[in-house]
Amino acid sequence: MDRRLGLILFLLTTLFFSFPAVPASPGTAPLKKSLPDASWVLLQIKDRNRKLLDFTATMDITVYAYLMRFPLTAELSFKKPDKVKMEFTRVPSWLKARESTFRTALPTETLYRSYKSRVIGIETERGKQCYALRMTAPDRGNVKNVYLWVDSCNFTPRKFYLSYRDGGTVELENEFASFGGFHLITRQKITFDLPEFTAKALVKYSGYRVNQQLSDEIFRKKESPLPGK
Repeated sequence: MDRRLGLILFLLTTLFFSFPAVPASPGTAPLKKSLPDASWVLLQIKDRNRKLLDFTATMDITVYAYLMRFPLTAELSFKKPDKVKMEFTRVPSWLKARESTFRTALPTETLYRSYKSRVIGIETERGKQCYALRMTAPDRGNVKNVYLWVDSCNFTPRKFYLSYRDGGTVELENEFASFGGFHLITRQKITFDLPEFTAKALVKYSGYRVNQQLSDEIFRKKESPLPGK
């Protein structure tokens, strides 16, 4: 069961760092009358993220699986272009031996570079007009398609839907607020429907501190002690 919970947190982190923050700009982009090219939409996400160099935050995670509730707390650090660190400060005792499962460093802006993307429509997602994108993964890997809903005004990724080659799916919904001049994620709702398990997770982000000039030393991996030492 601990291995499966580790997989949940791995997927959760992957989704979060697909597209991080965008700046809270007072201006908004006008909705295009015709469907834009997907590369233009993805470029807007990236451009609005240029001035965000690093941030730290606290993650309060609740995983619902196997008729049980698992509360977790993590300290999150991010630095461009792709440095990510999660330090768990509260883990159930039966997961202590597997705590390293949750520590990971994942790519950010380059995650979907090899995907073939196109805008398939303009849809309303929780009251916001969004560009709906379909992103087809390369033949390698487990992901088959990613559907992404991007707010047409501030280009925040409101929703993800991932389908896997084995028939599994993951759906993620994001909520945002302004911190330090950037729109940053405050809450995520994730639904996992995979052949191996089904689960739900709620994640709350708080205590953001942005552009602190974080040292690379923070992200250096520490060697795990050998058994018996």
